[in-house]
Amino acid sequence: MDSFKDVLEAAQSYCKAQMAEPTYNLYIDGLEPISFEDSSHITLSVRNDFICKIVTDRYLGLLKEAFKTRYKRRRKFRKANRKLTTCAGTLGSLSFALGI
Repeated sequence: MDSFKDVLEAAQSYCKAQMAEPTYNLYIDGLEPISFEDSSHITLSVRNDFICKIVTDRYLGLLKEAFKTRYKRRRKFRKANRKLTTCAGTLGSLSFALGI
């Protein structure tokens, strides 16, 4: 199975194709994997809380779509109920559920 880093890189590639390059470089390119729990809850490292807020407000839907699109080769996802999305930490982390 692909590592979480491989899945993240595939999701980032998906996002890059959907976004202007400067926007991608600022908000998505710097995301780093922290954890992928139960193949449904993702936590990513972000550079700071400002980036986390922007990603959450503007690009979380795209990120979820990217992960679902790239990961569904391995699993099928069902529609998720509204799940908690959080930003926290000095460097910042973005945590969200895919809802499988």
